[in-house]
Amino acid sequence: MEQRFRAGVVADDITGANDIGLMFSQGGLSAAVVSLKDQPREEDFADAGVWIVNTDSRLDSPELAAQKSAAAARFLRDAGCRMVYTKTCSVFRGNVGASFDAVQDVLGVRCSMVAAGFPENGRTTVDGLHYVYGVLLENSAFASDPVNPMHLSRLSDIIGRQSSRPCGAFDRRLLDLPPAQRKERFETLKRSCAYIVFDVRHQRDLQTIAALVKDERNLCGSSALARELPAVWGLEGEAESLLRFDGAGAGILVVAGSLTPQTFAQVENLKRRGMPCWAVDPMLLFDAGQRQAHLAQGRETLGRYLRAGEDALAYALRNEEQAKARGRELGMSDAQVGRMISSAFHDLSRWARRECGVKRFAVAGGETSSAVSAGLGVRSMRIWQEIEPGVPLMTARCEDSSELMLVLKSGSFGSDGFLLNAVQLMRRASEGHP
Repeated sequence: MEQRFRAGVVADDITGANDIGLMFSQGGLSAAVVSLKDQPREEDFADAGVWIVNTDSRLDSPELAAQKSAAAARFLRDAGCRMVYTKTCSVFRGNVGASFDAVQDVLGVRCSMVAAGFPENGRTTVDGLHYVYGVLLENSAFASDPVNPMHLSRLSDIIGRQSSRPCGAFDRRLLDLPPAQRKERFETLKRSCAYIVFDVRHQRDLQTIAALVKDERNLCGSSALARELPAVWGLEGEAESLLRFDGAGAGILVVAGSLTPQTFAQVENLKRRGMPCWAVDPMLLFDAGQRQAHLAQGRETLGRYLRAGEDALAYALRNEEQAKARGRELGMSDAQVGRMISSAFHDLSRWARRECGVKRFAVAGGETSSAVSAGLGVRSMRIWQEIEPGVPLMTARCEDSSELMLVLKSGSFGSDGFLLNAVQLMRRASEGHP
């Protein structure tokens, strides 16, 4: 399909960038992802209809997140994107208000549309309150998130932590009005609010919202609404065909740095099935000498399998509370400890590519995905197939023009069998089978 339409996305982390790219591509709009730190250029996006810039700003200060979001928005605005989508975590972790305000200012819009719901992944919004698989956000597992604990459930309150701009609510009762009345109420809210926060109970609500906001300049929130937009824009097309990729003999490296319950279950599933594995112990990373010896052991263990064409798993031990306590003793913040752990996976992945010839990587965890992508020298990514809701199979073009096959997954996404499913699909794509 000829790509004359152009939409832009400002995403706050790499897994979210890929997630929304998948949503658009399922509607027939090809999507490409480039990180802001790589100074995106128009040629990076080739013929893509959706240009996605990853700011990697979720863990930054609000001020820095706003600066990055504004820079990405300026690039997309100047490139002629008709709409810019400010993509955030589906439970609003990170610098939501700061990023929303920054993009809104660059685009010069007075009112932006906000939908955080992602029903396929258990995120719903009812009467302005956000739920995770039917549990209020503040009572869900995200309340104890190690970096961004979520203690609020009302989405407007979460935005209000960093933005003083007025929020209006488009709740389920308004969504259920006849179309003409719904449109009238929508236009009234736009005159008095900087942000309109939509309830999302199910996919039908997203279809209704998409039809209502299709001509708006700035949309905000999770990726789920993006699946419905190509249809209301009249741009539906064919999804990408199955990827074919030469794995060149080496095995697949699975990297699981996330400590969420979902990733833990996915790791345990691989271990039960006998995948060779090695655990990164965060407590052995603080001292430089210990770190070097520990990672050398990991390279020796993993290398035996990867070089022989077998798949292998590197994962983080779940002793994060001990690691954070040790970090505080050394004057480190919890975020710094998290980045220290991610840096170990950065180094392992870089080594696996250079020394073992690995060209296929499946990664669990947002911060881990960013670290691994940096270690691999990834410059841009092209979205291909959906593995499970919100997670695509991709090809990546590196700084040296070589290509890799990647799966980058948010720690909180996916079934217990997700990582196994990802490995099996990568294998099939490498063997030329559907």
